[in-house]
Amino acid sequence: MTHEEYTALINKIIQSPDTATETAETILREIKTDTERISALEAQHTEDETRIRNLQTENIRLFLSQTGGQQEDPEELDPADAILAELEKR
Repeated sequence: MTHEEYTALINKIIQSPDTATETAETILREIKTDTERISALEAQHTEDETRIRNLQTENIRLFLSQTGGQQEDPEELDPADAILAELEKR
């Protein structure tokens, strides 16, 4: 839900106390749904970051194997730093 939709529901509680319980339950349900969506997005983001790091490491290995550079432990250098270090050797 958007901020405006939550605001409208809260205003509904204030204006109609007789339906406050039902509206509050709706708000809680929507908060739970939004929280689940956020958790799923965070998990996907973490998976994507891990995949990107793995692809960067593999790209460095491929670059170094094609250029004849020494293959250092990819965990020691940041991908960009590894490429720069290899280019500086030339």
